[in-house]
Amino acid sequence: MTLLAPNLSALVGTRVATKLIGVTGGLSSFSKIPSCNIHLLGASKTGTSGLSSIHGGSTRFSGYLAQCSLVAQTPEEYRMQALRMVSAKASLAARMDLNSSSAHTATGQYGASLSEEISRKIEKLMEPPPAKLIKALPVPSEGGRKQRRGGRRARKFREMHGLTEMRKMQNRVEFGKEEEEAGAFDETMGLGMIHTKASGKVRATMANASSKARMSKANKERLATLNRPTLSLQNSAPSLSSTSGTASSLSFTPVQGIELVDPSRQKKAEEANSKWFREGQFSLLPDAGKSTTTTTIPQKRGASGMPPPPPPPGRPSRA
Repeated sequence: MTLLAPNLSALVGTRVATKLIGVTGGLSSFSKIPSCNIHLLGASKTGTSGLSSIHGGSTRFSGYLAQCSLVAQTPEEYRMQALRMVSAKASLAARMDLNSSSAHTATGQYGASLSEEISRKIEKLMEPPPAKLIKALPVPSEGGRKQRRGGRRARKFREMHGLTEMRKMQNRVEFGKEEEEAGAFDETMGLGMIHTKASGKVRATMANASSKARMSKANKERLATLNRPTLSLQNSAPSLSSTSGTASSLSFTPVQGIELVDPSRQKKAEEANSKWFREGQFSLLPDAGKSTTTTTIPQKRGASGMPPPPPPPGRPSRA
């Protein structure tokens, strides 16, 4: 086998090289097989009975190439990577043996160099990872704190959330005098120099309007929408109108004491009477809306002074 395929024999050994060439039908047929299929030559689809496949005890799906020394001596976690590297180099070695025309390829030195290269790569794979270096913190710059973002929005934000003059005066304490305190709900807070006259300023300290809590435009519109009743609610439920929450439906009378009053009931009665049962509705003339006084149509009366009876239903009345 060293005369037929010296480079392949130097890479995987004469025993494995004989099995590979024999199962493919010759060196020419073996050189035409892609490297990704070489490690499957001679593989068994069934595992060995009685051996576990967890730690490589089973030879299932492992071909003749897994029997070479480079793959067999490799730890289990790196064995598949070593098998792929040997498979790729075995394809190159077989093609070099098929077209050997120099003494360098005929003696098997090329296959030996490939074996050494694979050994170095496997050793590199098995090296432990480098230790994690503990990096020291960088030296702080002497320029002070970093430059903050400027602009109109940043300036307004600093004005709104910055330290106001009232807060600055509260943080100061006058020497030799007792500080005024304000307490509520079991909490006490010092007022500092807010109400003192020794602040050094002519005018009294006033609260800044820009630091007060504001409501955005979107929140104002949302609040107005919630407070405004819809048309359907106004028609269906008059009690949901925007009235004051302090209004009461109880009235004190001298006769009965406390009387329960429904304001909406009186309003409903007025609305019903103003449409059909309004005073003088049936006696208004066509031009009565233009005048300020109401004119009634005179009716004929009999000898007794009583008006005629109404006509029966279904018959027109006679004038």
